[in-house]
Amino acid sequence: MDTLKQLQAFIHVVEASSFSLAADELEVANGIVSKWVHNLESMLGCQLLVRKGNSVSLSNRGAEVYRQASELLNSYQKLLNVAAENQSKGMVRLCIPRIYGDIVLFPLLLTFCTMYPDIMLDIHMSDQKKSIFKNGYDVVLRIGDIPEQDVVARCLGNLSVVLVAPIDCVDINRLTDKEYIKKIPVILHNNCRRNCLERFLDMKLNESQVAMQISSSHNVLKAVQTKKAMTIIPYYQAKEALLRRELVQLLPNLKLTSKALNIIYPNREFVSPQAKKLINFIVDNHSELVTS
Repeated sequence: MDTLKQLQAFIHVVEASSFSLAADELEVANGIVSKWVHNLESMLGCQLLVRKGNSVSLSNRGAEVYRQASELLNSYQKLLNVAAENQSKGMVRLCIPRIYGDIVLFPLLLTFCTMYPDIMLDIHMSDQKKSIFKNGYDVVLRIGDIPEQDVVARCLGNLSVVLVAPIDCVDINRLTDKEYIKKIPVILHNNCRRNCLERFLDMKLNESQVAMQISSSHNVLKAVQTKKAMTIIPYYQAKEALLRRELVQLLPNLKLTSKALNIIYPNREFVSPQAKKLINFIVDNHSELVTS
């Protein structure tokens, strides 16, 4: 690498006909350029430049070295360009939560695909906490706990959850009345488990109060509207219905425990250049992923 710097300095001096101008182009001190050229001359055992006052010219041997050095550095730059091109191509296997991916993350991934058209995303949507290593994923977005070890996990922020119900089945003047709220039927699902709701409302649910239990959160909004019931749901899932005034937040003065959104990937030395681009893109745009 020192020899490469010396050759670059030598070429800059020749083309600028000045040590000081070459130093400006390389953004180093004049003395550094002089040292690099002197070391190159010592290594080659010949004088490359003829110095007369402020003027600089090539010696006979210097002219030959300049030609060969220029060809060498041009080849080196082409090699770097090929490497950069290869790093911008390839596939990244990505696993993201199903509903969160559909609503929030997928539109952002489409932007990434526009920015990096040569990187193909192999996107898997699953709410199961599948092992990043066992399933061969390069990057995983996960909400909540991280069971894997020996991975890098970066918290992008917290996703808020809210207690909601159809606006046409509640008295909007009693949205902060916990005793009133306790009497509303309930939809239970994987984001609204019995013990979580009981702790939040400080009550014991009666079986007759449970209007429906669903193993997935995918159709919970339809169930809430049909059964005229309340449920706890991530804000990103309820946001549009809240804005349309189809749902209303219950007990807005009380905060439910939010869930962490993490991006998970192997240790840096095992991350491909394509995956690094995706990771950096997601981290740089994390505010769009956790906005409540």
